[in-house]
Amino acid sequence: INKIDLIHFNEITLLPTIYIYKLFFNVPFILHCRILFKKDNFFGKKIIKFLKKNINEIIAIDNDVKKSLPSILNVKVVRNILIKKKFNFKKKKTKKDKVLKLGYLGTFLKYKGLEDLIKVINKLNNENYLIRLYLGGNFLKENMVFKTFKVSNNIDQQIINSKNIINLGHITNLNRFYQRIDILCFPSYLNALGRQVFEAGLFRIPSIVCLSRNKSDSFVDKLTGLSFNKPGSLKQLGEKIKIFYFNRKLINKMGLEANKLITKNFKISTNLKKLQGIYKTQISYYNSASLK
Repeated sequence: INKIDLIHFNEITLLPTIYIYKLFFNVPFILHCRILFKKDNFFGKKIIKFLKKNINEIIAIDNDVKKSLPSILNVKVVRNILIKKKFNFKKKKTKKDKVLKLGYLGTFLKYKGLEDLIKVINKLNNENYLIRLYLGGNFLKENMVFKTFKVSNNIDQQIINSKNIINLGHITNLNRFYQRIDILCFPSYLNALGRQVFEAGLFRIPSIVCLSRNKSDSFVDKLTGLSFNKPGSLKQLGEKIKIFYFNRKLINKMGLEANKLITKNFKISTNLKKLQGIYKTQISYYNSASLK
């Protein structure tokens, strides 16, 4: 227990445990921040004060998360690391398979735009389009934290009961899931991209996302996928799906570009070096300060 030089909290939900660790360890604390931070409300301001007092450094998973954090905090970007295995990449069919296969991966929550996506797909199929949606994930168990902060609820469970919707449940084999689909859909209301987008890029799958700007660390509009800028807009989401529906060659083209972008930005050696540098700097600084 005396050999511990630093403690890295991997989720913001672990913050309350800091008080316990402080009783036993006089070491620097690092926090990994994976979601956009809401700093303007009452709870956000309280958390900022807590972080300033107790956390030596914050690691943001991308520039979007960093920008959401106040400048008074010590924040550095270290992107998630993706380890490439031997995946069975297959060139997507452009003519023979008339059905366009969309995919959604994550919890079944309203603010992630899943309910909108299902409504659009059902509407398009009623207009004689041939579109199928594969769902990977599950409904979130609502606890006191979600109820207290009034986080958006699960979508209506009845809405996924459609012949156009295939619920695969919790996904343990990403390779198999991404081999099923042509395009990943992530129409979130948060103006940020989830881990699913750069996972899809690794598997050479383009994405449809809701984003106010035309690019991020893991996505470039009209290059690695298509974006729309109005959260909850069924019209805009439907238009992007139609573009892929009538231009199937874009699937392979944008998928390859997505893979190039992810390989460049999420390179394991680069990001691991950054993380190790943060560890060394904090430990060295903390040890020097302790000797004074």
